[in-house]
Formats: sequence, structure tokens, C-alpha cells
Amino acid sequence: PSAPPPVHDPFTIMAAFDRIAAPSLWPGFDPGHTPIAIFDGKTTLLFHHPAPPAGFTPLAGYSGIFTYAGRHESIRANTHVVLGGVPSATFILDPGSRSSDIDLAATIVHETFHVFQASRHPGWSGNEGDMLVYPMDDTLTFRLQRLETEALRRAVGARGQDSAACWSRAALALRVRRFGALPVASGVYEQRTELNEGLATYVEYLAAGRLSHWNIPAKGFGPDQVRLRTYSTGPALGALLDRFSTDWKARLEADSTATLDALLGSTLGSTGGTSCSFNAAEETAMAAGARREVADLKVRLGNKLDAFLRQSGWTVEIVVDSGQPL
Repeated sequence: PSAPPPVHDPFTIMAAFDRIAAPSLWPGFDPGHTPIAIFDGKTTLLFHHPAPPAGFTPLAGYSGIFTYAGRHESIRANTHVVLGGVPSATFILDPGSRSSDIDLAATIVHETFHVFQASRHPGWSGNEGDMLVYPMDDTLTFRLQRLETEALRRAVGARGQDSAACWSRAALALRVRRFGALPVASGVYEQRTELNEGLATYVEYLAAGRLSHWNIPAKGFGPDQVRLRTYSTGPALGALLDRFSTDWKARLEADSTATLDALLGSTLGSTGGTSCSFNAAEETAMAAGARREVADLKVRLGNKLDAFLRQSGWTVEIVVDSGQPL
């Protein structure tokens, strides 16, 4: 039989948070002073909040902690909200989670970083509307995505600096080709989501002490996992920048138009050292896999559309002139 899950409570998790939430994680970021609301299944606990909203009362025996019976209406997910007029992080605790207290605390660090980002860098966020029209079923760009992801994975996992640099350049060159074949908005969506979710995940891994032995999953990401992929490519680009630049965070803070890939490219330069590339067998395998996965995606989406259209009830059809926006 499997071992029982560890027992978690908000106080042990926040004690772990206080140990790992260092201001040194990112310039200007002070997670220890960010309001945090935690729902543990029965009660909402509020930490670090300067002016708790109505319904919260001081928790007996604790200084600066407030309690609310049940789930406060602001708690919808692990995210960031405005609570009592103050930007705050929210976290839903699963008491049966098999994650460690440190990993759960690092998830809260992730959400407090979103509070910081929203205030300091509102442009670090992709337009989710662009995700709705992202060409996920394009075989060419997906094949390039597979190659780029694998090159990035090899760069992060490389032991030597030369190998890390040459696979980084290979990944960036593949990205240039891929973005050139995508609508401009699709590439911008990826870059901004890497800044938003990718960097929050980078800070999370850094706080938990997991960044140094983390790598992109070997299986890569499917054609419909565009957003999910940024949770790995963002930390990957951050880890590579750590290897090659001591001041990249300050440079990013100083330039609101910078992106992680462009910053890595300017740090490495386009040439120098060893040249890395995939062999013919790897290229062929990637191409065949890309065709297969895109074909499977089209079947799945077609089945979903058919199931939707077969539902009983009224149907409203809107027809527009060819070439005209809706």
C-alpha cells in the first residue's frame, strides 16, 4: 500500500514560506510583505494584510493573522486578486496533497510574484484572446516547436558552458524560423506568457531550490499545449540566462519591451563556439511525430465539434462577408 499523504496546515506552510521567500529572488520583489489568503477547506486565513475587509477577524493567539469562517468569495483559485482594496495572493490548500511544505510554500511564492508583476509590469501578460486563434494545427510550426523544445531541453541539461551555449543558439534560431511562420500575435503571446507564467514558475523553482536540477520534460509538449509550454520555456530561458549573465534580471527590469528569448540572444550573440544541430534521423523522427500529433489533434477537435453540434436545442448561425471581421 502507498504511504499516507503528509498532513498539511496553513501555519506550517507559511512557516516554510517565511524561510524561502527571500527578497533576493528578484529585484524589487518582497514576497514576505504581500498579503496572502489561504483557504484550507474550512476556513480562510489572511496573512500580511494591512486592512482586512469586513468579515475577517483577528485570530486569537496570533499577531497579524485574520480568519474568516468558510471560503471567502475572493478565493477562486491559486491566483492574485484585489482583496479589501489591496492586491493579494490566494491559495487553496489540499490537505491531502503529497507535495512537501516547501513546494506548497513555493507555489504561494509563485502567486505573490504575480502580484508583483501586475503592479510593476502590467505588460508581462499574453492576450488570451490570441490563444483562441493560435494555429495549433499547423504541421510546419509544430515541427519547429518540437525541435526548438528539444534544443532548449539539451541546453538546460548541458554540463559544459559551450554545449549549453550552442544548444541555446540552436533553440533561438529555430524560434526565429517558427515565429516567422506564425502570425505575429501568436509569437507575442508566447513571449509575454513566458514573462508572466514562465518567470513566476522560475521564481517558484528558485525559492524551492529545484531550479538547478530541473529540466524540460523529455516528451515535450503537444500542439495544443501552447500555454502550458510557457511554464517550462520561461524557467528554461531564466536558468540559461543565470548561466551566462549576472545582471539579466536588472536588464529586464529596466527595459519594459525586453523578452527572455531576445535577452538570451543578445547575451550569447549569434555566433561563437561549437555549432549544435540535429542529425538527419532526429529531424525525420521529429517531422513524422509532428504530422502524427497534428493529425490526432484534428481528429479530437473534429469529434468535439461534432458532439457539440449534435446537441438538441436552438442553433444560432452568424454569417459574415468573406474577408470581413465579425
